[in-house]
Amino acid sequence: MAAASVLALMLASGAGGVFAGWAVANHLVVAEVTRTSPEVITVALPEYQPGDVAIMPDVRGLATDRALQAIVDAGVPAELVEVATRPAAGMVGVIVQQTPVFGAENPTSVTILESTPAVVPALTDRSAAEIIDELQGMGARVEQTRQYVPGAVVGTVTSIVPAPGSALPESVAIIIADSASRIPLDDVEMSEGYSNTGTRSVGGQNYDTVLALSSGTDTETFSWSLDGHAAEITGALGLDDDSSSDDPVTVVVLADGAEIARYTVVKGPSVAFSWLVADVTELTVQVTNTESNRGSRAVLIVPEVLGSIDELGKF
Repeated sequence: MAAASVLALMLASGAGGVFAGWAVANHLVVAEVTRTSPEVITVALPEYQPGDVAIMPDVRGLATDRALQAIVDAGVPAELVEVATRPAAGMVGVIVQQTPVFGAENPTSVTILESTPAVVPALTDRSAAEIIDELQGMGARVEQTRQYVPGAVVGTVTSIVPAPGSALPESVAIIIADSASRIPLDDVEMSEGYSNTGTRSVGGQNYDTVLALSSGTDTETFSWSLDGHAAEITGALGLDDDSSSDDPVTVVVLADGAEIARYTVVKGPSVAFSWLVADVTELTVQVTNTESNRGSRAVLIVPEVLGSIDELGKF
């Protein structure tokens, strides 16, 4: 009887009766769900939608805000972009490096480096390779010149333009100490006086390469045209054993008219010399005799001109 009543109800209700019956059957389940807090499910959306193609642009040299806009305009989501800073040569506040490189498709992360002020590094106790690496790492172009610098350790940087501590420009020039090349002083043209080369005895020792500076007057002048090509002149100074007198001779050395050395030369062992002549146009040696030793010969023993090979080749 109960079954017939249910069937009669369903037949009377038609489709609506079916829905009502489903609703009645599921009433307790629905009621139970509505009594608890709803579960929250977070779904990570892809950074790029299917079919998206974002090509990483070249933003080097752009101001940071323009670079960010260019990246976003290219289709790269802004949340994927990180801005960092790095000291760099030249302008401040522009992008000097980017990862990935331009042309990369749909990058999953982007890092751009904004330039901050950089300074020319110090030179003390550092190799040329280390300084060059640091300068190039900050984006500077490095113009390198190898040059003999008296007293400098070969392979070290002896000067940099602009000076250490200055704002770092896009291009710097450095001089790296090189080993010396040598030529005889006799290969350099004399602009005044006359010297003769030969074998002489000084202090009882014979020398094959001697430049004799004879003086028959109170003061005799001998000059050589260096024209800025030399860095140093070395050798030894003495008095020819065959000089007519044992009295001393005064020798004064001038670089472009300024005195750089003075000697009182007597018979006996020679005295080594080193004359620094970087950027000097004319070297002058003045030999002064007294009345008693007139005709004595001061001699330069194995005098050599030191400098960079390119500069010495200009003599």
